[in-house]
Amino acid sequence: MMWEGHIPKGLFHTLEILEVCYDESAVLPLHIVQRFHNLEKLSLYSGSYERIFSREGIGKQAKTLVKMRKLFLSRLNDLNYMWKQDSRLDLVLQNLEVLEVDKCGSLITLMAPFASFQNLTILEVKSCKNLMNLVTSSTAKSLVQLIKMKISHCYKITEVIENQEDRAEDTIIFSKLKSLSLKSLLCLRSFCSGNYILEFPSLEKLSVKGSNMEIFSTGVLSTPVLRKVKIILGLIEPVVDLNKTIQQLYKKEVYVYNSFFHH
Repeated sequence: MMWEGHIPKGLFHTLEILEVCYDESAVLPLHIVQRFHNLEKLSLYSGSYERIFSREGIGKQAKTLVKMRKLFLSRLNDLNYMWKQDSRLDLVLQNLEVLEVDKCGSLITLMAPFASFQNLTILEVKSCKNLMNLVTSSTAKSLVQLIKMKISHCYKITEVIENQEDRAEDTIIFSKLKSLSLKSLLCLRSFCSGNYILEFPSLEKLSVKGSNMEIFSTGVLSTPVLRKVKIILGLIEPVVDLNKTIQQLYKKEVYVYNSFFHH
């Protein structure tokens, strides 16, 4: 009845949290949440969505999702994209603070190339086996409120920030990022391979485990308050130059894995 609109308009006007499980729809229509004017948290589990929202009615319904603060996606095995790349649905999620994505095995792209999430504070992505990278440089520049980023068990990710050659030498500042965790990313070669200036003025905790990361960034890199990196087997490496530390880490991991293999 909810999906077909056969409910009174004011019935769920105070609803703040909505969880949807085992929905067989290919798309979660935007009008579904139109009635939930105070919705702050949306969780979608074990559904058949190929993308989350349709673009129909985005103009009229843009204000509906503006209050949403948290979005959780889990076990959406058919999900290829969160939404069509030209729909700019990030505009109706402009106040999103927490985005967590888990076990979405078909997900190819997390965010559209020019999506903006200026209020996002927590970003966690786990077990998305076909994801190649996390964000473009344009989206990365919008993450000015991001405090925590955690990526794990995404075995095809080669870099976190996609290298857009036409935007080389741009400056990307993660001004509030304090914690960064990169775990079990077997194809990860670098955080960013482009010639960007990367600044992490608040980064205090960096954990790198189970990757083939050869260098953190090929461009100019600044991590003024980072003192240690947590690496394989719980070891702690002091940091003076992060790129050199990552290079040493890569050599150690290769040695550890090779020693384990030969034994």
